Amino acid sequence: MKKWLIAVAAVSASVPAQAHWQFTKWGMTPTQVITVSNGMARKGEGDASAQGDATREVVGDYAAGSFKFAVSYWFDGTGLTRVTMSQHDDAACRELQRDLTAKYDEPVEYEGGSVQRRMWADKPSGNRVVLISSNLAFCELQYAPLVSRAGAGL
Repeated sequence: MKKWLIAVAAVSASVPAQAHWQFTKWGMTPTQVITVSNGMARKGEGDASAQGDATREVVGDYAAGSFKFAVSYWFDGTGLTRVTMSQHDDAACRELQRDLTAKYDEPVEYEGGSVQRRMWADKPSGNRVVLISSNLAFCELQYAPLVSRAGAGL
């Protein structure tokens, strides 16, 4: 019994209580996301992700400072699983990269090339933050839970 309590306490401590993005919480349904968005989100087309692991059930727009994004809310069988924000301004993407590095420090993962991927672990918020950019002025910012629903950390 004592070992079981220690195991439960260890797992509970590793799962962030505040993991979410803005007004959403991971695991919400599309209807819940639209309801709490105060008009910022609307029903999407339900198209599948490139990986085939989620569908885009909700879309919207989001602005933070000078940044303006088209937002996609991705859902799997357990609810909201990630939020992606995209824009097509190379200068703004470089500025976003600088701002993310200033906020989270250097990325914990980096992949270079014509398509670059930077990943930060936002441990206080319990989120994985990924910036994908290309030399062709494509820029996508992704937020997802740092710890998977299965309880296995990254």
